Amino acid sequence: MELDRTKQLLLVRAVEETDRGGEVIALDSRGLSESDGIGDEAVLARSVRLGENLLESHPREVHAAIAATAPAPWIKVAVVLLAFAIGVATKQLGPERRINVLAIPLLAILGWNLAVYVVSIAASLLRKDSGTAGVVGMSVKSLAARAMRRLESGTATTLGTGLSRFVREWHTLTFRARLAGVRCSFHLAAAALSAGVIVGMYWNGFAFQYLAAWESTFLSPDGVHGLFSALFAPASALSGIAIPPLEEIRSMELKSGDEGVPAANWIHLFAITVCLLVVLPRLALAARAGLQARRLIAQIDYREVAGDYIERLLKTREGGNLVARLIPHRMELGSKERDRLRAFVHGLWGGQLWVEFADPIGYGEEEEAVFEKADYQVLVLNYSATPEDESQGRLVRAFRDQLVGAGLVLLEATPFRERFGGLGEFERRMAERREAWDGILGNAGVRFVVLDDDLEESRGLAEDALLTPAE
Repeated sequence: MELDRTKQLLLVRAVEETDRGGEVIALDSRGLSESDGIGDEAVLARSVRLGENLLESHPREVHAAIAATAPAPWIKVAVVLLAFAIGVATKQLGPERRINVLAIPLLAILGWNLAVYVVSIAASLLRKDSGTAGVVGMSVKSLAARAMRRLESGTATTLGTGLSRFVREWHTLTFRARLAGVRCSFHLAAAALSAGVIVGMYWNGFAFQYLAAWESTFLSPDGVHGLFSALFAPASALSGIAIPPLEEIRSMELKSGDEGVPAANWIHLFAITVCLLVVLPRLALAARAGLQARRLIAQIDYREVAGDYIERLLKTREGGNLVARLIPHRMELGSKERDRLRAFVHGLWGGQLWVEFADPIGYGEEEEAVFEKADYQVLVLNYSATPEDESQGRLVRAFRDQLVGAGLVLLEATPFRERFGGLGEFERRMAERREAWDGILGNAGVRFVVLDDDLEESRGLAEDALLTPAE
């Protein structure tokens, strides 16, 4: 339940912060209503409300995003069943009714698993990911990247980008848990493969009579006896089946002319050994990885994930709304200009802001200008005007000195573009005017941003031009 609430919160946050202008989630629906409750519960209730609206308006896209972040238990089941089927289908005992105990696939399985254990222990001691973990991690990241590409290519730009951000954030947040889950699947698959080999071996042995023999370029009967004495010691102790003596080992060598000995006890010893060294350890490792995955998921706290976002929303409740106050200088703002500036400010500081417009400051009123307190303040200057130190320079110094909340000096370039955009050498005119503004505002020690056609680009520049009271 807690995980679902966190996922819903991140989904709404990703879309909301990407959808700066209210194209997907209407700006007037983003506030905290009385029915949402109080405290953190209000924020979580709001995310449920907005998430349901998203699901209703864009069901295909939102379902696809949620599916890209949801675990798929059927994949684990399919992998385990496939591994078991491969094990059963393996020709464990060979077609000749005589098995070479040194070439039997179970020895390769034992060797491979023991190598995995050694690498895993070494990686654990060194606190590094094993090679297997690295491959698994790359696979998890690859699946997440593929899901994000599908979302971005299959939906409208704003919604697709927001949902893609949600998937990326969720996969980053749950990466370690997913990695542990994949490890669990791999361990279960290894156990299932070995179990399948054992089942297939007994199935073949039940239907046919097999003899056990051996041959080797490098090992002598003494060496073979020593190998199996060490390997089968635990299985022999548990089952009571004696390890074949040296004389039997000698008689099993193919060059002796004998065809071998009945293979039943060898099959039993191999099966018990594989269960002890592979199946049981792999099941224990799978259980450990599964518990780790659940523990990591349980540790995800929505407060740690989105604390700043929650605090910002709660602050809007405490003060009614955060206020962004826009103060124009020597320009009247019509409804079109106000909507554009409102969208810019919402995109910069969040859609739950209350945006208000002050009366314009006229020419000659700069020295007496008083800036009322607000959470965010934006001084809007007309880019078309010729900047003067006694006018705009004096005004921005007063704005900086009186600043209480975050502030921004914004040069509205739309009137300039509308006036000169159709004329020749417009870019030269634009650059010359920018140079003039750089000189006046630079001397005043104030950073600024030019608001032109590309709102998104202007927002990115604005983040580096923000002023604080300390400045």
